[in-house]
This record gives sequence, C-alpha cells and structure tokens, in this order.
Amino acid sequence: MPPRQPGIRVRCKECGKLLHLKPELRGKRICCPKCGANVDSFEFLDRDAGIRNDNLSYESRIKYIGLLFYCFVFIILLVAIGFSSYLIESKAPAINWVVTWMVSLILVAGCSVLGFRIRSLKLWTRRYIRVFCFFTWIGSPFGKYFSLSIRDLVFSEKGSFIFSEEYKEIIAATPEIQSSSFVSEIPSWLFWIIVLTLLMAIPFFVLIILAENAG
Repeated sequence: MPPRQPGIRVRCKECGKLLHLKPELRGKRICCPKCGANVDSFEFLDRDAGIRNDNLSYESRIKYIGLLFYCFVFIILLVAIGFSSYLIESKAPAINWVVTWMVSLILVAGCSVLGFRIRSLKLWTRRYIRVFCFFTWIGSPFGKYFSLSIRDLVFSEKGSFIFSEEYKEIIAATPEIQSSSFVSEIPSWLFWIIVLTLLMAIPFFVLIILAENAG
C-alpha cells in the first residue's frame, strides 16, 4: 500500500481523479493533471463530505456485520469449552478433544480476519458474506430473516457503492468524518453476544442431553 500523502485531498468533478495537494493550495482553483479541468478544492471537499455524511449510517450498519463475526469468535470458544468439558466427563478419546480445538481455532482465526476485513470494507469479503447468508438461510426461521436482512444490506445498490473503490477514496478524502466508534458499539456487542449465545446454546445442550440419554 502506498504511503499516505500529506496535505489535502480533493476530487476532480470531470474525471473523478483524487488529487493530493499541498495545504497552502486549499481553496485555490487548480488544473487537474489528468483531464485538464479546473478544480475548486473547497467545492469538492464539500462534495465528498456530503456523500460521506449521506452514507455514514449505511456504512456503520455494514460494519456491524463485521462486529457479528467478532461475536462468533466468542461463541465458538464458548461452545468449544463446553464440548471439551463434555468429552472429558464422558472419557472420550483424547483425539476428539484435539480435533475439537483444532477446528475451533481455525474457525476463530477465520471469523476474526473476516470480521476485520468486513469492517475495512474489503470487496472480496462479500463472497464470504454470501456463503454466510446461505447457511443462515437454511439454519432456522430466524436465520432466514437474518440472512435476508444482511443480503439486502450488503448486495443492494447502496451496499455495492459502500464497498467500491470510489467510496474508499471518499473515506480517504474525509478523515475528519468518522463512523461509529468502538465505545459506541459496546451495547451492540453485548446484545448480539447474548442473542447469538442463546441461539447456539439451545441446540448444543439438546445434543448433549440426547447423547447422555443414548449412552
């Protein structure tokens, strides 16, 4: 990734090129090196800021999907601990415990990376979100609603724009505008951890009870 350039960032209205200017050029009319059009830095800074503000709420909602994958990390670890305890109590072979933790750690690593990249608005993450939507769709009635909500959010016209390179340039041009912070997301973290833990815990404990009855 090229280093961030100092100064201000403005966009040419004619060709869309993002220009990196020295601070002393702020407010002056310059010539775009790509198409030769006149560029007013005040006008286009305001334009990018307007686009960012118009889409800021939608951007935050998409980043919440990355937050969900962080919640899955917690749930996977919780399930792994519970299942490991069951294996120990049932005196199952040690290889079962090893496999459980190997699979769990792979899932934890995958969810962590995917959650971070979704929050960075990486375009390739949309493929994995589509796979995630498929499995939540076939999982339960709640999963169908959940899947539709995420799919409509990410794969709508506005969602495609949020993941586009053009929008990333707008984010780079408006560093003073920030989406929701980590602290403001803590209530959402706690809510989704509780909801998803309950959804995962119910079938997990049902399977344990059935296994004990079968034994």
